[in-house]
Amino acid sequence: KRSSDYSDVRKYTDYLIQGIRKPFALQSLLTMNCSIHVFASCQTEEVLYRMYTNVSEHQDLVDRLKEKLATLRKQETHRLENYEKPIDADSAHVPLESASIHVYKRQQEEKNQMEFNKLFSDALGATRSTQLESKPMRVDYSKYKITKRAKKNSTSSSSSSSSSS
Repeated sequence: KRSSDYSDVRKYTDYLIQGIRKPFALQSLLTMNCSIHVFASCQTEEVLYRMYTNVSEHQDLVDRLKEKLATLRKQETHRLENYEKPIDADSAHVPLESASIHVYKRQQEEKNQMEFNKLFSDALGATRSTQLESKPMRVDYSKYKITKRAKKNSTSSSSSSSSSS
């Protein structure tokens, strides 16, 4: 089973945090081909700056990974500026940091929600049109035999039993 980019980046970032197989984790993160949003959500860049800024042991790999993340960030900025116009006006003035990532995610969630709502309403409309409008069934009383109940004279039987004693 192929794991997702997010789970791989999360795993290798955890390796860096725990200090397990540092060169392997750095090399794996360098070879990964995924969006800057994946690295940002796993806080890979923050881990690099916090834990590996002045460490000379694997500085070459750390510098190359920082350079890769900076390049990905520039590419994402360029893509957002030139290809996708923002949906709302407040996202146009947000710098490309965590706030713009949240705006981008919110826009994607709204778009997905609108698509889901449309699909749901289409499906609901399709099921409503296929259902037959059923009227309540009238009971057919012709198959039942109707008999009248015989009235019992309960008052006369109680008076006759009291006179015989």
